[in-house]
Amino acid sequence: MRVTKACEAIDKGCCLELYYGRHTRFVEPHAVGYGPYGEPALLAWDGSDAPGGWLFVTLEDPREIIVSGYFREAPRPGFLRDDPRFAGII
Repeated sequence: MRVTKACEAIDKGCCLELYYGRHTRFVEPHAVGYGPYGEPALLAWDGSDAPGGWLFVTLEDPREIIVSGYFREAPRPGFLRDDPRFAGII
C-alpha cells in the first residue's frame, strides 16, 4: 500500500506527506525501490529545510503516507534514478 501511494504520487506528479507521529515531512518523490535489506524505500527531495536536499527513507517508518494535491518540481538537480542506495528500482 505504501509503495502504491509513492508510485501514484510519482505518476501524478504530486508531493507526499509523510507522518511520523508529531513530525511531518512534505517531500517530492522521485524514485521508489528497495533498500539494501529489501525494505521499500523512497528517494525524495525534501524542501522543508532551506536549501533543501535529497532524502532516502524507508517507507516502513512513516505512520501514514498521503498523496497531496500539490504538484512537484521534477526532476530536481542531482537526481539519479539509479541511486546506489537502492538494491532495485520499481
